[in-house]
Amino acid sequence: EQQVETLIHQHQGALLFLKSGTDQDKQFQLAIAEVKPPLRGKAGVVTVSPRQGKRLVNEENLPALIVFDAHGQKLYQFIRQLDREILNEVVYQLASHHH
Repeated sequence: EQQVETLIHQHQGALLFLKSGTDQDKQFQLAIAEVKPPLRGKAGVVTVSPRQGKRLVNEENLPALIVFDAHGQKLYQFIRQLDREILNEVVYQLASHHH
């Protein structure tokens, strides 16, 4: 996704949220809303529609959240389920990353 590349080019991490268009999206959206404040200036969130998401991962793997660091490295990929503890750890890594 071009938006992700733009963030990385700006030395920011990115959270790529691939929506499923189902109720499962809600837990992802709530978690993303919670982690946005500590990530301000460190990482951006890019939300992708279910139609676009299917080009990136198999439909049965939606919703998904893929986390990239400021260098474009994939830190973690959440598929269908979100583990808040792991997400918080990944967010901490992004938020405390210094250039």
